[in-house]
Amino acid sequence: MALATASKGSLTLAEYYTTMKGLADEMVSAGNKLDDEELVSYILTGLDVDYESIVTSVATRMELITIPELYAQLVAHEQRVVLRGTTA
Repeated sequence: MALATASKGSLTLAEYYTTMKGLADEMVSAGNKLDDEELVSYILTGLDVDYESIVTSVATRMELITIPELYAQLVAHEQRVVLRGTTA
């Protein structure tokens, strides 16, 4: 339930990602392994409108994205936003 209701909110991207990975690890410890596709879905769902371009990009990909690839794209997006002086 925590994965389904988690949101980035005021967390930094690194904090949000760490939180989501931690929740996924707790699921594994409880015997409920998540595949990358499920975790990607939870991570994307918790992002706000500032990340809509990434959400759309991942949703329209033909091949599945891995968790490390998703994180790299999110970090790159956040860095571009910071360089432009807007919020992410």
